[in-house]
Amino acid sequence: KCKYYPLVEKHLSSGFRRKNRKPKRTCHPSGATLAFFLFMRYTEPARRRRSSRAETAGVSLFTTSEVHSGVFMENVLTVNHLQKTRQLPLFSPVTFSLARGEGLGVYGRNGCGKTTFLDIVAGLIKADAGEFRREGRLGYVMQRDGLQDSLSCRDNLRMEAALCALRGQTARERVRSCAARCDILSFWHKRLSLCSAGMRARLSIAAALLPDPDLLLLDEAFSGLDQEACYSVKQLLREEKQAGMALVLVSHNKEDFEGLCERVLVLPAAEVSLL
Repeated sequence: KCKYYPLVEKHLSSGFRRKNRKPKRTCHPSGATLAFFLFMRYTEPARRRRSSRAETAGVSLFTTSEVHSGVFMENVLTVNHLQKTRQLPLFSPVTFSLARGEGLGVYGRNGCGKTTFLDIVAGLIKADAGEFRREGRLGYVMQRDGLQDSLSCRDNLRMEAALCALRGQTARERVRSCAARCDILSFWHKRLSLCSAGMRARLSIAAALLPDPDLLLLDEAFSGLDQEACYSVKQLLREEKQAGMALVLVSHNKEDFEGLCERVLVLPAAEVSLL
């Protein structure tokens, strides 16, 4: 637990507080929820202040994900000699760039640092060497999803939408749209603790798509999905790629990369090759 844990716990619990009543339950945030909360708390207010000043001055302001000199920025992710060490180096220095609409697969044996690499790119942990630059909004489908077992699937998505600074009608429309696209409306009101692994996997992907990410990180996102669900999720991701979203997909199955990834990063050798 970090020093912000009690603050996030209080924030989540307050969502269930009615006027002059105590909260019915206490939500305990996990890593993914904590990361989203800290990002929205300390990044979004500054961005809104910059936007307000720009509007006052009559200037059209874009976020880092949008334009540079009137042209859409090409690279969503640039990695330069990135490395993480735990007594011994987990993987060799990683260098690559990822443009909009591209997909990168990450493949390797257990314990070679695939999840650690995604956590570094997501900003959850620090690298020991090298640097990276990430542009735009981020979505992250983690192995430990950070969703709340005591809530329904709908309420989990509503909570994630609030952490992504979505409000009112915009939030309701986005939540329902992502739920429909990930085919979870059939168990919309079901408590998450009663859902199967496949249902939970689809809900995690829907939650990661809520902020309309420019870069989507997926850590074994297809595990637990049956063949039909896997096909529909892949089709959804292909549509998002065509719209300009880039993705980094970790998987033990190279077949998962087909149709989604143009290149594969093999760890721990850090070799990037065409698929």
